[in-house]
Amino acid sequence: KLVIGGVFSNVAGQPSRGIARLTADGLLDAGFAPTGDFFGVFTIALQSDGGILLGGGFPSRLARVQADGRTDASFLPAPNGVVNALALHGDGRIFVGGSFSLIANASRNNLALLKPDGTIDSGFAIGTGLNGSVYALRVVGTDRVLAGGAFTSLNGTTANRIVRLQINGGVDGTFTTGTGFNFDVYTLELVADGRMLVGGAFGGFNGTQRLAIARLNFNGGLDLSFAPLTFTHAVIAISYLNGGTVLVGGGFSSFGATTQYRIARLSASGSQLVAGFGAGLLSSGAVNRIVRLSGG
Repeated sequence: KLVIGGVFSNVAGQPSRGIARLTADGLLDAGFAPTGDFFGVFTIALQSDGGILLGGGFPSRLARVQADGRTDASFLPAPNGVVNALALHGDGRIFVGGSFSLIANASRNNLALLKPDGTIDSGFAIGTGLNGSVYALRVVGTDRVLAGGAFTSLNGTTANRIVRLQINGGVDGTFTTGTGFNFDVYTLELVADGRMLVGGAFGGFNGTQRLAIARLNFNGGLDLSFAPLTFTHAVIAISYLNGGTVLVGGGFSSFGATTQYRIARLSASGSQLVAGFGAGLLSSGAVNRIVRLSGG
């Protein structure tokens, strides 16, 4: 089955405020009946016990619903701003990123770590936090988290739109990005060998031109072997596919001199389009999420 979230009020003609579950053949799952108003879901995370975490701009901004859709009334982090990103640690703790200054009755600027019950994990200490919104989070191994967004500093120290932290909130000193990205990061995708794909609205990384997409090495340096042509507008979603090709979504209408609307598949080097994939598929709007299914 597939859990979907967004800004909608009905699915298949049935009332459904911001969240629904579909069966494998795309029909509305009648066994999932949400009891809350979640109009404006921006991020979803599935817990190992069947719980579904929702973040977004809906009234409570961060909630947990059970497998049948009922809201878990005991889960009450109540952030005072929008939640854009969620990432689960292997032990069940929850990284939360967004545009907030208070969560779970604790002062946390735009990034926090919660215990599985929604209370604050005080062991994750980042001082004054990030000075701008967090749009993307990825857990790295068992002891680090990668964050991307609109921020330019962490606890008063320069961190331009991307930072990697230890599980205690300390900066990972092995990850050095120089001057970082020159504009916002919207999405992060980890590669099996430790590298990471980054998408956003930026035009360069650490003084080197990279328009909307780049690949970094594990140490934070630019991977020069991935040299894509330019996208006309922001990259908002990325998925790394088998064989090293890269699926990209966003608001763009071309790649280099080639017309390519909203979705593209790039070669392993990033320099070429995989012919025939999605050409002219979406002439308006934007692709904000890509979910890779087990069948490819």
